[in-house]
Amino acid sequence: MPIKGKSATEILARRIQQARLGGPDGLSQRALGIEMGIPKETASTRVNRYEQGIHAPDAQTLLELAAALNVPPGFLLTADDALAGRMDAFLSSIYRSAGQAQVCLRS
Repeated sequence: MPIKGKSATEILARRIQQARLGGPDGLSQRALGIEMGIPKETASTRVNRYEQGIHAPDAQTLLELAAALNVPPGFLLTADDALAGRMDAFLSSIYRSAGQAQVCLRS
């Protein structure tokens, strides 16, 4: 079901947080920022601003976020919870079949 009444920035903010916290161990905002290559002194603040919808990442940063979170960029942009769930299930099956840690994005 689509997220109604939310801007693209609000949806992106929600998906970043969902992906960051949804993994087996979750990631801190600082750890995510550092994984993206942001200096450790500003990593937490920058990711926090993305998650609060204060700032929106540019296209390159969106790709870096997706890579660091191990999700497709489309996951971060979709307003459809059902589609996000299908992406989660697909990724989980890939990681299980590859013998790697399971990615779980459920909120």
